[in-house]
Amino acid sequence: MDYLDKQGNTNFLLWFRCKNCYSFAEESGFTMIARDNSGIDINHTININDMRILRVASVFGANASGKSNFFNVLSDMFHNIRGTRKRLLGRPYVFDNKLKDEPIHLEIAFCILGVNDEYMEYRYGYSLNYDNQKGFCNRIEGEWLTSRLFGSNDEYKDVFVRKGLELTILDTGNNEINDFLTEAWNASISKSDVEVTTCKTERECSLFLSWLYNKVKHLKSENDSLYQKYKNFLEIIISIYSWCVSSAPPYLFSDDEMKWQLKAIASKLAIADEKFKKSRKDDDYIRNKNEADEFKCDLTKFLRKFDTCIDGVAIIIPEKYKELLEVEDVDENHLRIIPVGVDAEEINKLEETLMLKQSFGTQKIASVYRFFWEAWRNGGLIMVDELDTKLHPTVIRELVACFHSEIEKYKGQLIYSSHNCITLPNEIKPEDEKYYMHPDEVYFTIKQNNYDPNPGYSTIERLVESFTAQDTAEAIKNRSYRKKYEAGEYGTSPDYFNNLPGGRPTT
Repeated sequence: MDYLDKQGNTNFLLWFRCKNCYSFAEESGFTMIARDNSGIDINHTININDMRILRVASVFGANASGKSNFFNVLSDMFHNIRGTRKRLLGRPYVFDNKLKDEPIHLEIAFCILGVNDEYMEYRYGYSLNYDNQKGFCNRIEGEWLTSRLFGSNDEYKDVFVRKGLELTILDTGNNEINDFLTEAWNASISKSDVEVTTCKTERECSLFLSWLYNKVKHLKSENDSLYQKYKNFLEIIISIYSWCVSSAPPYLFSDDEMKWQLKAIASKLAIADEKFKKSRKDDDYIRNKNEADEFKCDLTKFLRKFDTCIDGVAIIIPEKYKELLEVEDVDENHLRIIPVGVDAEEINKLEETLMLKQSFGTQKIASVYRFFWEAWRNGGLIMVDELDTKLHPTVIRELVACFHSEIEKYKGQLIYSSHNCITLPNEIKPEDEKYYMHPDEVYFTIKQNNYDPNPGYSTIERLVESFTAQDTAEAIKNRSYRKKYEAGEYGTSPDYFNNLPGGRPTT
């Protein structure tokens, strides 16, 4: 039995690449697939069809080297697929007069459990035209979706290929559904002579994948006979779209983002209290209450790892008001910590017990944990830019350890950036491997300082690319990567002193 069959999480990021996007002038790639014979611990990966998919990856680099732009590229792609913004997101590399007029290229691959319980690899991408005068992307130049059995060496099979507005290939495996979808797409472009210009402009800026998902969703809601007849293919479209839109945008955990997460914590804890009006009416109350109780217990344990004076977390609201409140009415202002040794009746009287009055670090630990806990439970891809901000280094190690855990409840994938290199190993003991990143899981963003042809463009490089064929898995695992990183050996540290008059100080 494959690992995923036990986990229930069947969708994973495999790789991603971009070209001419933000500071990435040249093609840059990023993979979540471990190398063969790399020596990486089995708990760091998910095994599917003899391929090992990474559960976590880290991005390190100097300021202005491209870390945040890497997350911006991914975020733009997911937002464009989601289709919630007025315009397509994306910017070319603007410091090159030729590149700024060329298309932006983005491509992503992911693994999805398809029909017949086979894991399929889907490769999806698009290219955008950027209007430099107007300052936004105004047209989709091309779009494609291909597939093959995951782990095989088969050629990719085209599912659809689009050039401009024209669908040059649409292969669902059945001519009837091919013709139906092609006709519906063409009809949506030119509904009438009056609307043709508007519709054409809208479709030029609409991804076919998003349009196809909405069409399939409509067929499903209508219980259409065509949907029932070709359900297998159409369900795959739903799975592909759903995975893309459920992948969380990169979090910086700003004040607003943290308040949103703390509100989510408060709402979840309120579900566990049957005195709230909404809780009693919820048909799934038992399931939701059990989940909320589990979350409350897990959050308390995690907070106590870093502050033993915390005895728990709770929603403190006078009993007479609970009868009138919906769960949605509960927010971050009702969330409190329970200090050790403080009488329960006194907690509501003490302003110092409010979560919003705790240190920024405690608030972020709680917020990050809620965010991660959902992914551990339900799967999905989560991305956090500068995870280390306001957090003690050991918190980062504990979070990484959860993704490296053999415990089945931890699902999902994490990509994070950090300036703190606490998770880079220095000749670690086998029992401590879960707290550290294997070289397969480490990437560096590097700002190229040569000015020909593109000044200051970014590249993203995998740590293992610096190894030779003679390096053994054991030797790779036991090197002092943190010391090398801090010494600037990977080209990721800014050389401030070379830019100073007179060079490096002598004292």
